[in-house]
Amino acid sequence: MSAELTKVVLVGSLGCAPDIPTAEWHLDVKSVAEAIRAININTRGALERYLVGPARDRLYRIALGKRDNVIDPKEGINRSGRTTIYIMPTIRGRNSGWGKVIAGIALI
Repeated sequence: MSAELTKVVLVGSLGCAPDIPTAEWHLDVKSVAEAIRAININTRGALERYLVGPARDRLYRIALGKRDNVIDPKEGINRSGRTTIYIMPTIRGRNSGWGKVIAGIALI
């Protein structure tokens, strides 16, 4: 794998969603927004259908570099550099910092 590619990991149920062939992607992207668009294109819209379909009310966390390095969506959806991006479903009502979650439909 080229050092120029960004690793994107779809964690949990997102990574094993129907029509999404793999949980781990290596893409030539520089932001979370670009990564989501690239995965959506490569899955022929399956990611978008998942995020705005039955799972639309789910919330997601975005982490850069390490899974525990969760970023605030307001500051981070358009930046990442060339680090690993984790997109993780979270449970509504979980004591985990509401300021750092984003609705699935907002990711598209």
